[in-house]
Amino acid sequence: MNYKFLTEKHDLSYGDTVTVYERDDRTFSYTGTVCRVINKKMNEYDPLSMFVDNIYIKFSTNVYNHLLRTGSNVFYKGQPRTIGEIIRNKETNDIEKIYIQYHCQPEETEIELSNINSMLIWRVAYEIVKYA
Repeated sequence: MNYKFLTEKHDLSYGDTVTVYERDDRTFSYTGTVCRVINKKMNEYDPLSMFVDNIYIKFSTNVYNHLLRTGSNVFYKGQPRTIGEIIRNKETNDIEKIYIQYHCQPEETEIELSNINSMLIWRVAYEIVKYA
């Protein structure tokens, strides 16, 4: 993992309109709004872990269809959650059912895609550019 992307300086803040590019293929881009910038330990269980900015961005529902994966961190109804199982339509690849997972618990709860407030955009995989 290239940690330099996680620690590089940025001037993103709440309300900024941004374009998000996939780092390995800039032909895909997504427009959204910065909802949260949370500075926290990269690994909350490691006392020596460095602090990095976690940038949460709100997108339209169709963008979540492309970006969300099992393990994605989101804010759902204003609360931080981790995405669990995702069931996609075999023809369209759109999300049909989506669940949140709980730490150290096998049960998952089905949620509504429309109630996702924002998702963490990890700067190792994505480049975030302020919309001009």
